[in-house]
Amino acid sequence: MENRSEKISFANKRDLLIISAVFAVSLGAVFMSKSGNAEGTSAVITVGNEVVKTVDFAVVDRDSKDRTFEVGGISGAVFNVSERRIRVLHSDCPDKICVKTGFISKPGEVIICLPKKIAVRIDGNNEIDAVIG
Repeated sequence: MENRSEKISFANKRDLLIISAVFAVSLGAVFMSKSGNAEGTSAVITVGNEVVKTVDFAVVDRDSKDRTFEVGGISGAVFNVSERRIRVLHSDCPDKICVKTGFISKPGEVIICLPKKIAVRIDGNNEIDAVIG
């Protein structure tokens, strides 16, 4: 029998190049999605598929700096708008994920409350069309 000593390597140069390229693209996608300067112009509150309220941030800024309100048709949920941001301030749902999400302000960001079927979405000018990664 012949004793061969074969070199076992974790990855060859080509594998490392592919891994590096995938990592760089992923990192770039994350950076692009986090660094957008887009500012939301309004918040759209829906229950199920029905829009129940649209909050225009420009009007809130002009009228007051901070606004807390409830929306008719949604019992047990209190919303707060401050400095072109919105959050669910209080909800009587069991897990309170919607409250823990905190403020959202950039176009495309969403707060979801599954037990109440509430979605709060920021609309506005978003410079990024898509992030692939």
